[in-house]
Formats: sequence, C-alpha cells, structure tokens
Amino acid sequence: MFFHFYVIFSVYMVSTYGTTPICLQCNSTTADCLQNVTNIGIKRCKFGSDDRCFTKIDDDGVVTRGCLPKDSTESEGVNYKPCLGDNCNNHTICKMCTEEHEDCFKIDDNNKYNVICDADAQCFSKLINKKVAKGCATSSTCTKDEECVVCTGGICNTGLFPKDRRSCHKCEGQNCDNVTEEMRNYCKNYVKDDHCYTYGDSEQNMQRGCVSDESSNPCPAGGADAKCRTCNDKLNCNDTPYKIHQELKCIKCSYSKDKEQDKNCMDAQNSNKAEACSEKIPFYAKEWCFTHKTSDSFQRGCLYDRMQTEDECNVDNGCTTCNDADGCNREKVSSDFTCIACRSDENPKCRNEANTLPGIKCRTESSLDERCFFGTWRNVVIRGCYVDADERMQYVCADKANPQCSVCEKSNCNIKQIPSNANIFYALSLEWLLFITVFYAVVTH
Repeated sequence: MFFHFYVIFSVYMVSTYGTTPICLQCNSTTADCLQNVTNIGIKRCKFGSDDRCFTKIDDDGVVTRGCLPKDSTESEGVNYKPCLGDNCNNHTICKMCTEEHEDCFKIDDNNKYNVICDADAQCFSKLINKKVAKGCATSSTCTKDEECVVCTGGICNTGLFPKDRRSCHKCEGQNCDNVTEEMRNYCKNYVKDDHCYTYGDSEQNMQRGCVSDESSNPCPAGGADAKCRTCNDKLNCNDTPYKIHQELKCIKCSYSKDKEQDKNCMDAQNSNKAEACSEKIPFYAKEWCFTHKTSDSFQRGCLYDRMQTEDECNVDNGCTTCNDADGCNREKVSSDFTCIACRSDENPKCRNEANTLPGIKCRTESSLDERCFFGTWRNVVIRGCYVDADERMQYVCADKANPQCSVCEKSNCNIKQIPSNANIFYALSLEWLLFITVFYAVVTH
C-alpha cells in the first residue's frame, strides 16, 4: 500500500511541477544580475501560470530576469528574450554602441547601452577611425590589425577604451584662464601619443583641448601657431595660465653718463649674481636677457621687465638678447668703434689723405662716448678718439662754435681734409702744444 502511495505521489509531483521551469529572477539593481548571474539564486516559477524564462531590458536600460506567464503576448526582440528550459535566461549583457555615440568610449552607466547577447557570448570594444564601437562579440569581431579587445562577463566592456586615452582640460573664452576639475575630459578621438593644447592671445580669449580634436581646434597636429603650447607629460597637463612667472635669471644693472658709479656695468659680470625677472609673460613667449647700449646709456636686464615685445630689442638699436643660461648677458661689452688716429707732423697723409689710413680702436673700450675728433694745433693736424682725449682737449672739440676742432659720431668719420693754413688764428701756447705732443705720442705709438 505504501508503494502505491509513493507512485501516486511521484506521478502527482511530476504532473504538477515537471513543466514549471526554474529561472533566474532578479533585476539590475543587483550588480550580479548584470555582471555574474552564477551568483544569482534560482527559483521555481509559479505552477500553472509560468511556463518559460525571460531576460528583458526596459526603456530605461534596467535588466530584468524572471518567469514568463503562459498568457504573455510580448514578441521577442533585441531587448526581450524568452526561452525554454531551466536557467535558460542566463544571457550575457554587453554594452552596445557605435562611433556615433560620443560617450561610447567611456560609458560607465550600468543602465545605458545595454543589449542582450547569447548566454555564452563575449563582449567587445573596438577602435574605428579614432572612435569606439562596443557590442556582442563573434569569432570574427577582432582581427590582428585592429585595436580591439574581447572580454568575458556581463557588461565587461564598460568603462574607458583604450585605457591609455589622453585626458585634457577643455574650455574656451574668458573663464578658461584658470582651470578647474570640471574642465577635465577625455579626448573624444583616440590617437596614440595624443597631446593636450593651450591657446591664447589674452587672458580673456583662451582655449584648451586635445590636439586630436577635429572641430574648432586652433592647435592641430603639425600646426605652427606661436600662441599654441602642447604637452603630454601627464593627464590634464594643459593647465598653464595665460601669464606665467619667468624662470630665466638675468644680470641687472645700468649705466648712464650722469651716473658714473654704475660704469662697471659695461665690464664682465658674475653670472652667479643673476636675478629673477619681475614681470609675468604670456605662456608662449620666450624668456630673454638683454644688453642694450646707446650713445648715452647702457643697460642689462630681463627683456620683458623693460620692453613690451621681443622686437623692441634688435641689433639696429644696439640691443642684443640671449636665453641659453642664467646670467647669459654677463659678457663684457667691447666696442668695434674706430677712429683715424694720427699726427700730420709724423704722417703726411694725416692732413689730406686720412681716408686712406686704417681706423684704430679707442684705448678706452668700455665707454658710451663713441665719437672721433679732428683739429689743428699750430698747423699740426691731429685726429683720434674723443674719449681718449684729455678733458681740456674734449672741451675745445665739443665747442661747436670753435673751428679749431670738430667731432663726429661714426667710425672713421674724422677724415675731413684740413688745409695747411687752417685755424692759424687759434694756435695754442707752447705749453698746450707740448701737452698735445706728449699725449698723442702715447695714442699713436
């Protein structure tokens, strides 16, 4: 009798539960429902009302797995997969998006771009013309020549792809001078060894981004705009403000004719005494030290502490620049200025053929006074550098009303012919002539 009862009970259980499936039952609010269904507990569906399992993705991207009622009329589609058999709704969920989706390369939202793949399917991430596509992988999805990755597990193709994608600050306009964390973004186009850029022509007109950007990019790869600076030494490296402190140090000193105490400024300087520059400069500007010599002043310093642009310092106005080392503007300034130096009682050509004589550098090299003189004393013509003359002689020659002596301001300019009887009424005393004779014996020998 017990045996008969057992048989009847077994037949009842089979008839009652044998056609009721066991299904995975969860939704994507539980991470394992998306990523690892083997951790989801299985449950038998309701007897009499459910006859299949299903996996579904709703309009909000939420994934649901469960038992399907017999009377369900919903048609199978990309986001709805009914199935027969215990635990058949263990479909793999992958991210599926194309290069047309701007955020496909970095999607990390659990509910966005979800798609139902086969149970044993893998997911892929693939680079196509600098953009990214993701989806369910097949055996032919990736080839050896492509930047393509296949992975196993639910939504395993989420997150950044490729992993070494460059991140840069992105902004433009008047609020772009000082960067914030909110301005940090991954480059939308993937290019190996990509760079970040900073562009600006004022503090109110700046732009930052990725060199690989294809639209509104003032600093494309291979560009030569001087107002662009690129970098790739770290993530978000393009954080330089429009104006920056100078790193170069320069020798600073000045000398003018009214300040004799600074005359050693023209001599060689100690580079260890170089000083930091004061003014901030545009990030794209080169730093320069300068040396500037005029007819009445001499100066060393940082170019942008004294001038607005690099062009203000040039050879034509007696200004030179350097930036190869701190204190690079330390060198002694020697003049190439020359004058004809002679006496007509020693060299007959000195009177009327001075233009055939070679110029001689002045004995006083470190001087702002670059003038030559020529004059007659007791019918002796004397020519030379004004700076080498005695103060009394300089006084006579500097007097424009005195025809006995004249000065000029170009190298070897003192070549004017002087007749033998010139300025006879301005002859000097024997004592004065003796002084000149002794002085120019030193100059010309």
